[in-house]
Amino acid sequence: MTFDSDVDGADRLVGTVRPDAAGSWNVLLRVSPDGGATWVYADRAGIVPDPWGYRADSAVTIAATPAVDQDPPAAPAGPEVATVSPASLTLAWDPVEVADLYRYEVLRGTTAGGPYERIGTSTEPTFTDDGVDQGSSYVYVIVAVDTSFNRSAESAEIAAAAEAREVAVTFTVTVPPNTPADDTVYIAGDFQDWNPGGTPMERVDAATWSITLPFTEGAPAQYKYTRGTWEAVEKDAACGELANRTVTVAFGEGGTADVADTVEKWRDVDSCP
Repeated sequence: MTFDSDVDGADRLVGTVRPDAAGSWNVLLRVSPDGGATWVYADRAGIVPDPWGYRADSAVTIAATPAVDQDPPAAPAGPEVATVSPASLTLAWDPVEVADLYRYEVLRGTTAGGPYERIGTSTEPTFTDDGVDQGSSYVYVIVAVDTSFNRSAESAEIAAAAEAREVAVTFTVTVPPNTPADDTVYIAGDFQDWNPGGTPMERVDAATWSITLPFTEGAPAQYKYTRGTWEAVEKDAACGELANRTVTVAFGEGGTADVADTVEKWRDVDSCP
């Protein structure tokens, strides 16, 4: 609610409330006199005594009547667990393409097949559940709701545990033709204390090197390519200094991810400053 005007020495606040299903709804107002530190409930007769409850003669009642439209939207397809961590689980699914889509409802349970409890809503085909306990397992289904309160069937169930997942990230780099044939290419980054000669890659062919390293899902990484020292670090095509390369690790299919890069020039070979 927001301030509208002064009425007889009191603040008049105006807002809206929307039922989420057809039926009769009784509405109370939650009010904070101190910016959210504490809360009280109110109806048309004023503050509701603690413990608060519904007062039939003072509550605002809203009647939501069934709409002419009785056709529910299709169930959300393609649900997946997009990101997993010990503190949250992020879900994603295919958008439901109907003109009167209102929102999605996310339901969660702890055993396959339910029962489920609604834990949140979203207007986009993604939702992050940050009310999880580390190490616990959960199952989810998604329901689409249109503006006439019609609800779809539940999506396929998806399951995940709130824990860190390891991802095998394969870095593949193509080096310039003037790279000395007998040299080794290294990857250096914040994941190995920026040691320019500490992590050698494997030669795939005359122009390609590769290495697979373990990372935690969602972890950001910064890195560069060298030939063993910072005097032999990569440079851009104009011999300029390169910003650290970055990647945020996604779980991918089967817990793997691929990163493909190209080195344009070397500081020493190309006499870059």
